[in-house]
Amino acid sequence: MSGIIQVVIGGLLQGGVFAIVALGFSLVFRVTNVVNLSQGAFCVLGTMGMYYFQVVFGWPILPAAIAAVVASTVFGLLVGSLTFVPGLSRLPTSSMLVLTAGLLTLLIGITLVVWGNQPYSLPPFSGEAPFVLDGLRIPTQGVWLAAVSAAMIAGLWLLLHKTTLGAALRACAENPVAARLMGIDLPRMMLLSFGLAALIGSVGGVLVGPIMSLQFFPGTLRRPSKAE
Repeated sequence: MSGIIQVVIGGLLQGGVFAIVALGFSLVFRVTNVVNLSQGAFCVLGTMGMYYFQVVFGWPILPAAIAAVVASTVFGLLVGSLTFVPGLSRLPTSSMLVLTAGLLTLLIGITLVVWGNQPYSLPPFSGEAPFVLDGLRIPTQGVWLAAVSAAMIAGLWLLLHKTTLGAALRACAENPVAARLMGIDLPRMMLLSFGLAALIGSVGGVLVGPIMSLQFFPGTLRRPSKAE
């Protein structure tokens, strides 16, 4: 029975990773009706930013995480302003899907050029030793991942449903013409959604880095093997 529960815990951790990525997907899709395939690249950028600030530069965990998220978000806003938002006004939805796939390929190529294809990994926030509860081993990083994922889900819901900015974002998705007539700046709202998605993805990368190693050749995160 404990083995089954251990498998469930591992599945929940994996689900937390997918939930963070899905948040960025759903936010951009809800505002622009475009599936942003480049979302996963910002997880990679967040992980590598955290690696350099924490491991290479020796910064404490909190300043390193903030710097990594800010840098990735700023880069996401730059990419969005130069490619994603202009494309929305000129391309159909099917072409935007291809554009975001191209952005993903571009960002993966940049990471390969800058960081190479060797694996990277981050130290856990709360040490290597897991929580042991009735024989169950729970990685401490998994607790961070679950807590921050829940906080981001709640925060995004509050933003969209309880703030004026969230109402503007939802208006852009539901009726862009009416939103424009009401004085809402559609390109700015669409860029904001892309930037928020980049922020969410980079936070996910910071949290997932200590759980999975980062292998740049496929541009993916994977669990480290016993040999590593």
